[in-house]
Amino acid sequence: MQVPVLNRARLIRECLLPEYASFAPEEQLTALAWIRDHLSEACKELEKGGEDASSFKEELKKARLVRCSDRRLRSAELIYTPENQVIRNIVGNLAAIPDMEFYSQDELLWLDFFEGLGMRRTLSADDIVAAVDNLIQTANRSGAVAVTDACIAVFNYIVDNDNWDELKHTKIANTNKTLAETLADKPWVPVEQNPQKLSQYPGAAIPEPRLYRAKDVCFIQDVRLVASQKFLFARPECDLLKPEIRTALGFEPVDTTTVIDHFDTLIKTWENDS
Repeated sequence: MQVPVLNRARLIRECLLPEYASFAPEEQLTALAWIRDHLSEACKELEKGGEDASSFKEELKKARLVRCSDRRLRSAELIYTPENQVIRNIVGNLAAIPDMEFYSQDELLWLDFFEGLGMRRTLSADDIVAAVDNLIQTANRSGAVAVTDACIAVFNYIVDNDNWDELKHTKIANTNKTLAETLADKPWVPVEQNPQKLSQYPGAAIPEPRLYRAKDVCFIQDVRLVASQKFLFARPECDLLKPEIRTALGFEPVDTTTVIDHFDTLIKTWENDS
């Protein structure tokens, strides 16, 4: 009878991973440090024995090994680097990050290890949708002004060229929709609420204190053509987004009919005022 060799990978797979959740925190730290320090050798032993080291690493990526700042264990592929403040500003407590007080000794080694196991440096599409849903709920309770800056931060993150290239084809979990298709269906776009600012644009529609779907909103460079027909996006930047991005997120291009309707509204307003 052939006795299996108790190599590093087998020790991790059959001894440490099954019992890891039951270990005390300090025992978890010791066990994970051992895995970290012996992972490279474990993979080499597997390859030398003709086994698949990549599937072993996938097991580690999915295993709940990392203690996060909320004291819960998560897999490395579900956590975010604590170094990216932009992500934390956008998704807040939804961004699970490793508890770096717990991993304070050899911090850089830990961060390299977690990144090697899939720790994220960019937002996942699912977490973006979760953040947007939270913002919509907050706006429903407290008004759109309470979440305007946060919504714009999410929007700016998505339309950043590097982020857009990564996110645009990503499907949302348990749906057949992409991130852009999902957002196009949601009222998550903040619009200008300040009457004084809106008075610059003749006939400008006065919005309700809520968030809107992209199809009901125009960008600042188009507002003088459609101000009475669409609400002004509260994003102050007037940089031109790629048509691909605008269309994918549900913003409708300015068309002749909408412009004519706007000018009809202006004429009627002027006639009533005269």
